[in-house]
Amino acid sequence: MADRPLAISNSGNEIDRTKILPKPPQLHKRLPPKIEALGTNTNTVYGENALSVALTQKLEDNSSTFVTLILLCWEYSPICQDNWFDFLCFRSESMTATRPLILASSSTFRQQLLHKFGLPFSVMSPDVDETPLDGESPAKLTQRLAANKARALIGKVPDNALVIGSDQVAEVDGNIVGKPYTIDAAIAQLTAQRGKIITFYTGLALYDVKNDTCQSLVEPFRVHFRQLSDEEIRIYVEREKPFFCAGSFKSEGLGICLFDRLEGRDPNSLIGLPLIALNEMLRNVGVNVLLTR
Repeated sequence: MADRPLAISNSGNEIDRTKILPKPPQLHKRLPPKIEALGTNTNTVYGENALSVALTQKLEDNSSTFVTLILLCWEYSPICQDNWFDFLCFRSESMTATRPLILASSSTFRQQLLHKFGLPFSVMSPDVDETPLDGESPAKLTQRLAANKARALIGKVPDNALVIGSDQVAEVDGNIVGKPYTIDAAIAQLTAQRGKIITFYTGLALYDVKNDTCQSLVEPFRVHFRQLSDEEIRIYVEREKPFFCAGSFKSEGLGICLFDRLEGRDPNSLIGLPLIALNEMLRNVGVNVLLTR
């Protein structure tokens, strides 16, 4: 295979199979075996459709394959040269992600949510002072802390990592609601919240270590509580033990029975990680969750 010449393949033009071009040796060494096999077994050649061939085969390889194929396309295909920008942008979304994804949180709830994307990720706990600044609103607080948590891992993660930071603050009647930690505090919280609206502000940040850029936002979510009886509150707390949840409930569990209605773009934000917004942020840095394997 090492001495086999490759013909030009331009899907938009007639193919002149009598024209033979030499392979660039240095680039050819970087091609994975599956691409090699395509050239031998199917007479497929490396032109402007080379990336389509690679993606069809669902290659599991690193980004060097993508770079190699782009260079081969540029070398052998006038069509690719004329339309290189659109070609590159369209094809790049389908390549396997190689950048490490880090969740800067020890929360098992956020880890469970992030697993929905089906992407490999690592978990690290950031060391961040969560004390509010003077006059800082709940929304500003949670956005600042989310970004700080993501940036807190600088120097501890790979230089090309994408780090997810998240923080959540709950507010009712203008007061920040924390975690109850005890059964008595949980009962007191739910008693104070019945018939009221509690607003959750979930801060989200995606820090791109390589480019030193950070996207951040706040996702609000409003929970309307029913007029709960004392017995309902007591039994709920005893059954679900929501001692480490702000507001003293687990919306992903039996806590859904406490509510009259929910308002918000993404119910995942109520649990602690706005996946719709995170998906948008990942797309902004070239990671398409649906097309990534």
